[in-house]
Amino acid sequence: MRKLLFFTLYWATIHALCGQYKPLIMLVPYTQAEQSVQEVLDKDAYKRAAIAKISTFLEIEGFQMVDFAAKQKIAQENHAFTLENQHNTKIEIIAQASCDIYIVVDVSPQKANDGTSVQVNLRAFEANTGASLVTKSANSGKFYTEDISRLSNKAIDLLMPDFRQELLYQFERMANIGKSISLEISISKEANVLFSTEMPEQNMPLADVIEAWLASNSFKGNYHISGVVAEKMIVDMLKIPFSDAAGKPYTSNHFALSFYQFLKKLGLNPVKELKGNAVFITLK
Repeated sequence: MRKLLFFTLYWATIHALCGQYKPLIMLVPYTQAEQSVQEVLDKDAYKRAAIAKISTFLEIEGFQMVDFAAKQKIAQENHAFTLENQHNTKIEIIAQASCDIYIVVDVSPQKANDGTSVQVNLRAFEANTGASLVTKSANSGKFYTEDISRLSNKAIDLLMPDFRQELLYQFERMANIGKSISLEISISKEANVLFSTEMPEQNMPLADVIEAWLASNSFKGNYHISGVVAEKMIVDMLKIPFSDAAGKPYTSNHFALSFYQFLKKLGLNPVKELKGNAVFITLK
């Protein structure tokens, strides 16, 4: 009884957390090196059906779904990407979508004399870092049928309850440590400042003034500066919260705007750009 109460309270806590901020999830079919996502979706109707079923399940559980095909179409219409390198295109679209998690869906029919089965493999990754979060597999069992979609549905029904719970757990962990963005600060040749320039009010070089601000404004003070030279500072990992105090989504743009305003108060002339979860600041 105590164990049941513990898990009931545990999952209630996770649902409450996700209720404040619903993570953005993108489903992507598994592709081989020479394949494009669009090619796989166009060729195999059962893979489209499997993705649709998984998407519906996750939406019911309160996750926000981002449609990969729709994002890809917009990118192509805007001439943001070409199809020459499918692997990089997929990564770029995931980054541009600013999703929190992406899930690779692999649906593999297996035909034999004693029946047909379908293996469904799901792998969830943190979109910002590519870190693996959850890996789950299920098999439909063998049946004398050619209906691949029906068999994949059976495997998905077996797979999703455990996958959902693990995904909720991993998102709670992510929310507790914050999500990662990167920050690159460059100084143009026209600027009259370097990172070694001492700022008069702080009596510290600009690089140290910025680092002190990052320490106070990153989530739980978690950041890593990979290098500083005269005209460039690279912060390859910086944590920000998933939501603000009011429970509203906190994005890389919110962080970039706060940093931009801080630099303006220093008397500098910053220009900000964003590419997915990467923030680029140029001091003019």
